[in-house]
Amino acid sequence: MPSTLAIHESSPVKPVRRRARRSRARKGAMWLAFLFIMLIGIASLALAVNWAYGLLLQQHQQRLCDLLAVDAVHHLLDDDLLADAPVIDALTNQADDVTETNQAIFDNSTGLLAQNNNVTANPFHPAASDVTLTFGSVDDASQGPLYVTFLGVYNFDPSGTSLYNTLRVDIRRDPASMRRVFPLVRGIVRDSVYDLTLSASSLASIDSRVVGFRPIESSVYPDTNKNAPVLPIAVSQNAWFNVRPGLGDLHNGNGRKELWVELKDVPADPANAALIDFDLALSINTSDLPNQIQTGLNSSLVTTGTFGPIHPSLNYRVDATQQTPSNLAALKTAFTGIIGTNQAKRVLPIYNTFANPLKLEGFVGVEILDVDLLAPRLRILVEPAFVIHSTAVTQRFVTDSLNNDNPVDENLYVHKVRLTQ
Repeated sequence: MPSTLAIHESSPVKPVRRRARRSRARKGAMWLAFLFIMLIGIASLALAVNWAYGLLLQQHQQRLCDLLAVDAVHHLLDDDLLADAPVIDALTNQADDVTETNQAIFDNSTGLLAQNNNVTANPFHPAASDVTLTFGSVDDASQGPLYVTFLGVYNFDPSGTSLYNTLRVDIRRDPASMRRVFPLVRGIVRDSVYDLTLSASSLASIDSRVVGFRPIESSVYPDTNKNAPVLPIAVSQNAWFNVRPGLGDLHNGNGRKELWVELKDVPADPANAALIDFDLALSINTSDLPNQIQTGLNSSLVTTGTFGPIHPSLNYRVDATQQTPSNLAALKTAFTGIIGTNQAKRVLPIYNTFANPLKLEGFVGVEILDVDLLAPRLRILVEPAFVIHSTAVTQRFVTDSLNNDNPVDENLYVHKVRLTQ
C-alpha cells in the first residue's frame, strides 16, 4: 500500500494536463491577437485605398478647375470695345460677358463641364451645382492674387474704373452634393457621413500689358514648338486709331470699323503700313515673307529670342519698307490661305512715323478679312480682334535707355491668360 501511494504521488498526469490547458490558452490568445491584427490590417488597407482614391479624385477635380478657369476667362473680354466703344460705357455691358462665360462652362451640350462629363467616368462628374463662378479684376495679373490682395487692388466686386479680367472657379463636392463622392471601400455602413469631401479652387486672369512675343523652340521645350501670331507688317498708329474709327463696317456688319492696310506700288501711292524684318540685325528677306504670313513669327527669325520689348519709350527699330515687293502674287496667295481660318487672327506691330529703320511702339490685334487680288500693290482688309496667345510677353514696367522705369499700358487687343492660383 505505501508503495502504491508513492507511485500515485509521483505520477506526471496532472502536470501534463496543466501544460496542455496552458498551451491551448496560449494558442487561443495568439489566434485572437492574429484576428485583431488582421482586422486592423484590413481596416488600414481600406483606409489606404480610400485615401488613394480620394487623392486621385481630388487631383482630377483640381485639373478640371484649372481647365475651366483658363478656358473660360477670355469670354470676359468685352466685344463692345472692339467697336471703339468708350471704356466707361463698356462697364455697363459686361453682364453679357458674364452670361457668355457661364454658358461656356455650364451649357448642357457644348459647355466645358458637359464635355468633361462626357469623356470621364462617373466619379469624376461634378454637377453644375457643385461649381461656383466669381468674377473680378486684378490690377497686375503677373504678380498673382496673393500679392495683389495685399496691395488692395484685387477686387471681386469692381465698380467705376475696372473691367472684369479675372475668373475664379470653385468646385466642392460633399455629402450634401447632388453627385456625392462615395469611398471606394465602404463596408457595411452606408451612411453619407462616410462620403468624401473634395474642394478645388482656381483663378485665371487676362494679362494685357504685352510688350513682345517669345516663340517657343521645340529644341528647348520638346513637342511644344509655337510660333507667335505676329505678321511681318506694321501699321501706322494714325491710320489705326484716328482714321479707322471714322470708316465703315462693310464686310460683315459686326460693328467693328475696318481698315485697308496697304503698301505702295509707285512712290506717289498712299501707304499706311510697312513690311518689317523681325530681327534687328538683318534686312528684309522678301522671299520668306509668304511663309511668315502663313506660319507667324518663328524662333529662328529672332536671334535675341524675343521680339521686343516694344514700348514708346524704347528704341526697338527694325528694317522696313513701304514698297510692295516683286513677289506680290505669292503674298496675296499666303493671305488668301489664312482668311476664314483660325489663323486669320493676328498681331500687327504699330509705328508712329515711317522711317527706315522703323521704330515700333506697340501691338494691335486684327482679323484678316480680305485681300485685294486686283490691286498692283499689297492691300489687306482687317478689323479689330482679341488675340490671346501663350507666346505673348507681359511686363508691368520697361526700362528705357536712361534707366527710367516706364509703366506699360493695358493693351486693348492683345492678351495672355495666366493661371494665377
